[in-house]
Amino acid sequence: IGAPGGRSAVGTGADVGAVYLFTFAGANFSTPTLKGILGKGYTGGGNFDVASLEDGDRFGESVSLGGFNPDLLAVGAPGDDGDSNATTDAGAVYLFTFADQSFSDTTQIGVIGADYPGPQGFALGLSNGEGFGSALAFDGDRLVVGAPGNDGRGVVAANAGAAYFFTFGGADFAEIRLAETLGYGFSGLNNHSVKGLNAFVGPSGQQLGSSVSLDGLRLAIGVPTDSGSGGSGFDLGAVYLFSFADLAFASPVLEATLGNGYSGGKNIPLSLSFMSRFGTAVALDGNRLAVGAPGDVGNGDPPGGIIGSVFLFTFSDSLFSGGALVGKVGLGESGPQSIDVVGLDNFDAFGSSVALRGTSLVVGARGDDGVSGSITDSGAV
Repeated sequence: IGAPGGRSAVGTGADVGAVYLFTFAGANFSTPTLKGILGKGYTGGGNFDVASLEDGDRFGESVSLGGFNPDLLAVGAPGDDGDSNATTDAGAVYLFTFADQSFSDTTQIGVIGADYPGPQGFALGLSNGEGFGSALAFDGDRLVVGAPGNDGRGVVAANAGAAYFFTFGGADFAEIRLAETLGYGFSGLNNHSVKGLNAFVGPSGQQLGSSVSLDGLRLAIGVPTDSGSGGSGFDLGAVYLFSFADLAFASPVLEATLGNGYSGGKNIPLSLSFMSRFGTAVALDGNRLAVGAPGDVGNGDPPGGIIGSVFLFTFSDSLFSGGALVGKVGLGESGPQSIDVVGLDNFDAFGSSVALRGTSLVVGARGDDGVSGSITDSGAV
């Protein structure tokens, strides 16, 4: 679990960030045990000192556990300024391995970011404010990294956003390769342009790559500031669904768009409220997809503000055919495949993050104020 607003181990600094490592005794989350903390100055036991972290790095903004087995970890730090501190908020991804599934013997084996040298670094030509590492998705030996602040090829589309695709030559992040870049105006070998990205919808562009979820040959990418078909809304949000020809990310195809008013083909038209920010979080598992919309007004009486909800979709095949919205999780939701989350309140931002696997769904509510409402924005899961 990431804590991007965390301080150092001695309580100094601001927004340095940290990651908490937990294990459980069973698949039903029994007997949770805190095994260690990754962050600046954390030592002893299962802790690990990420000594290079600085104020504002926001280490832990995103985390993805996977690789060839659950002993590999990628951690995003979108506020990282590069190895030489010359590229403000370019962002970075830190790579760790463990000796076993209990997080023993942590080793930091690489950093992907601006100007990081080899052999344990991978240097990218990132720009100021790119926010590389804001979102991560591991699947096998492949990693997708979101950079919602990317300005497009040639810096022509402010905060249009991008996604970077990496492959590895071995189980321990050996031979890092940039396989593909997907975003505004990217073309040519190992690049792909996403048509329709509008750089100036809303104050912050569309921010492609704010969330990513990779499953085999398929990818879901969140665009939380999308204005809907026709551009008539504000921060409605959307999700782009891509397929690839092989595990090296060849020949990406935009199969469908989920969002306000998108119709035709495999698209699924939705009716979203202003500032829903649908696509802030995505989780793809087989032919199912969960999408967080932390600004959704919910289904209360009367509706509130920024309560949040999670949309549940199914598909009939691996190319996103036959897509359907089958249910929602949130305040006041009803139906056989929906869940009424009693107790949600204004500004809880339920759906800030989601994780889906098998028959379990985990949802973050970043703005939750605790059971008594007395600890503002302390958050909940």
